[in-house]
Amino acid sequence: MTSVTWRKGALAVSVVLLANLSGGAGVMAAPQDYRFEIVDPPVRIGKDAAIGVRLVHAPSGRPIADAVIIQSRVEMPMGSAPAMVAKTTAVQPDGKGVYRLMGEVTMEGDWSLNLAAKVQGEAETIRATLRFKAVK
Repeated sequence: MTSVTWRKGALAVSVVLLANLSGGAGVMAAPQDYRFEIVDPPVRIGKDAAIGVRLVHAPSGRPIADAVIIQSRVEMPMGSAPAMVAKTTAVQPDGKGVYRLMGEVTMEGDWSLNLAAKVQGEAETIRATLRFKAVK
């Protein structure tokens, strides 16, 4: 084995070891690599309507169980009038990628859920607007 071949081999091993030791650190997904999905539509109207959402890493299809919902808001578009905005409260996630929210969904019709979440290891906030139908 020549010294040049040995150096190339040592360099390749060093790169592999460094990548394994860093645990993939520095390899981050973009916010568009994630998506929220409404779970169990349609949503039943009520003062404390249960809205379930799942956060998924889109390229792998894997649910993300360790995100933190940092902002949520439901609103019902009212045509030319301002949207009817209702408060929401996050409930304990199930640990499998489903996040439950309770919201004041008081009328039947089309609603929007605006979400923002932080995913561990990601620098950017994941944002989404989901549309859902509320029924009696």
